[in-house]
Amino acid sequence: MSGDGAITDGARISASALTVGAWGSANVLLGREVELRAAVGRLRAADVPLVTLTGREGSGRTSLGAAALDMVAPDLPGGVLVLSMQALAGRDGITAALATALHLGHAPGTSMEAALAQRLGQLATAVLFDDADERRDEVQLLLELLRPGGGRVLATARRPLELPGEHVIRVAPLGLPPVAATTSEEIERSPAVRLYLRQASTADHRFAPDASQLEAIAEVCRRLDGLPGAIELAAARVSVLSPRTFLRSLDRYPLEAGIRQGRRAEHRGTNAMGAAIASIHETLSPDAATVLRRLSILAGDAPLDGVEQVAADPDWEPARLLDAVTDLVDCHLLLTSGEVEPRFHLPVSVRTFARARLEAVDEVGLAAARRTAWCRQAVSGAGDRLESEAPVSSEDLIASLRWLLDAGDADGALTLAADCSPRWSRETWNPETRRLHEAALAMSADETPPSRTRIRADIWWARLSTERPDAPPPTEQGASFRALVELARGTPDRGLLLLALACQALAMPMTQDFSGAAAAVQEGATLSHEVGDPYWSTRFLYWSGMIAARFRDLPAAAALGAQGLSEALAVNDRSAIVPAALLLHGLRDAGLEPPPWTPSPDALLALARADEDRLAQGWVLAFMAQRAVDDDMPGDALERAMELLHVGQSSGAWTVCLIAIAVIAQVAMGRREWQVAGHLTGMFTRDLPLLLSVQIDEARARFTARLLDARMAAGPDAWDRWVEAGSRVGPTAAVQEARRWAASAQRSSTISEAQATPAASAAAERRTSVDGEEPLTTRETDVLRRIAEGDSNKDIARSLGMSPKTVMHHSMSIYRKLGVRGRSEATAWAFRSGLITRSADD
Repeated sequence: MSGDGAITDGARISASALTVGAWGSANVLLGREVELRAAVGRLRAADVPLVTLTGREGSGRTSLGAAALDMVAPDLPGGVLVLSMQALAGRDGITAALATALHLGHAPGTSMEAALAQRLGQLATAVLFDDADERRDEVQLLLELLRPGGGRVLATARRPLELPGEHVIRVAPLGLPPVAATTSEEIERSPAVRLYLRQASTADHRFAPDASQLEAIAEVCRRLDGLPGAIELAAARVSVLSPRTFLRSLDRYPLEAGIRQGRRAEHRGTNAMGAAIASIHETLSPDAATVLRRLSILAGDAPLDGVEQVAADPDWEPARLLDAVTDLVDCHLLLTSGEVEPRFHLPVSVRTFARARLEAVDEVGLAAARRTAWCRQAVSGAGDRLESEAPVSSEDLIASLRWLLDAGDADGALTLAADCSPRWSRETWNPETRRLHEAALAMSADETPPSRTRIRADIWWARLSTERPDAPPPTEQGASFRALVELARGTPDRGLLLLALACQALAMPMTQDFSGAAAAVQEGATLSHEVGDPYWSTRFLYWSGMIAARFRDLPAAAALGAQGLSEALAVNDRSAIVPAALLLHGLRDAGLEPPPWTPSPDALLALARADEDRLAQGWVLAFMAQRAVDDDMPGDALERAMELLHVGQSSGAWTVCLIAIAVIAQVAMGRREWQVAGHLTGMFTRDLPLLLSVQIDEARARFTARLLDARMAAGPDAWDRWVEAGSRVGPTAAVQEARRWAASAQRSSTISEAQATPAASAAAERRTSVDGEEPLTTRETDVLRRIAEGDSNKDIARSLGMSPKTVMHHSMSIYRKLGVRGRSEATAWAFRSGLITRSADD
């Protein structure tokens, strides 16, 4: 019986009889398009005698192999033989099984093996050899028998067989939803989640998950390592174990989740994930077992040098580590990602299993110390800049900081807290990271005079604290930054002073200390030029432009912004390109056009997304959302504001959330929903000076006029009551209320706001109001137009300023919403709806 798709031993299946239906449901191909194409291509190649599908138990390798043979069977006059060799041994066993499958007789005086060789030499035949681990001799015999007739072997195994001519196809886990996914659409794109939903719906017709259940399903799929055999079994039990109940059982017994074995009813059975991992673990080399258990200390992934520092002993030669890592990768206990430089990580269940082994040999302390040393080295000096590209996961940085605090290493904890801070500013500064940073500061509270390490940590504490909903009053923040600049100025470290000046300048919207920020920028520009530091020079250039714009010297703002952008583009300083370009785009409100080589807002957003820079995404989305309001494009404004709320929540940046709420309030004003608009306005009234301070005069006047007009249209007394009620809503509730209303407004709006023809508008209106389907967003409409015009994903990405991956995500959403199966049907829908029209030449 097969480990993940049982087949009857010795079955002979003709070309016409072999179908996926004989092996199981269509689930076997879900998310396996790439592997299936690779397997079919190699099976059709004349010079590939052996194809091995490798994967963990439950990965669906046998079912994938069956589907591949189904596609190539018509090309094989000898048909397909299916062998599961667990019950067969040796040369005689395989010969007998083949002869039985072929219904082969032989003449007296000739051996069965000779008759078999003659038959297989006449007709090209493929053999699916299931569970070929530890059966290399039998596979070699098959190759010898099949080679004369042009036949081939498709083997399934846990790891490569390492036979001559072997082509390996790795059957990886199914794609999982991103951890940061917050919308149902994002979660449902994942093949693993789609498999769960498909199987659950067949198990219980009443199953209709809401958004909360979808999040639980996503976590179930992650905890089951994306293994189809485990996901199917969990989904099949949905009427007994809901997704959240199943998660609770995994919390108690993380390795007891089952993996379904077999697809035909007479062969179905289950195996525990822990037992399946243990069986592979027994085959590992001692070095591979050592690396596996030590890597369990890492919560995230790591490059090879990180694996070496955490898991290898100091006296290991490089080849020794490579052999151990290769062993783990070959048997799918260690997964790789990344194309330029591979990164390695353990699946969730494998990490759980390996962590138990680490504890059993009492190496947790050693592994934690090595992880912390690697993390400190990887981010060393990052806190001297505003951005960090360190190849370490946030989870491992947090664990290392916690370990240093527990060890009482005050200097180490302060240093790591500051070096982690650029990452926190771009990703998230959640309550736990704040607690750890504050604890590190508390350990050196009596340090007099404060060391460079302490001053740097204090600068970052002040910088990050400006984004908190409960941040100190502006005057207190301003005084704190001025004091830190003086402390830095009292040291001989010019880099420390540049950091302090930069943070004081960046805090201007929160501190409202415009004169202090202007002085800091001027001093920083001079100092960065004196020390010859292009990193700081570029930033102080465009900050000078922002200060000039704030004080109405617009020509100087344009010149400084253009110079800063030019320098950033010259060295591909991606973190500086976005704010410098946004400064130039913002000056359009004053009639100043940016240089023609300035990246568009769409291109800037694509850049920020590609870099996973949440801070930059927030800047661009805020600009685009407000611009959509000003251009009377409420659909675009809501779409950007919703994404902005997600960025603000995930990064802990309350300022970003405030901007999103302000945009949504303005959309409500445009819809004349005055009570909603007033309630939302109250949520940001306290921070209104902050929102106004980041705008030039023209934009500020427009925003203020919009608020005054709404108050008069609604009636001052009623408006003031609604605003006062909104002002009492806390930050978390404010975000939730804004999100709910925006989602409702999106559903009730049409998709016609940016469409070109009346026919398209009418079709969109009919589709929304009659069909009751989910409308396309404006961005999806743009993508659909280009799909219908025949553009490739790369062409669409280039024209709309997004990545091809983003185009793919929009395309999948379009197909789902329209109920079509691909580009051709989507194109037909676009013509029928009037979204685009055929030319006379058509």
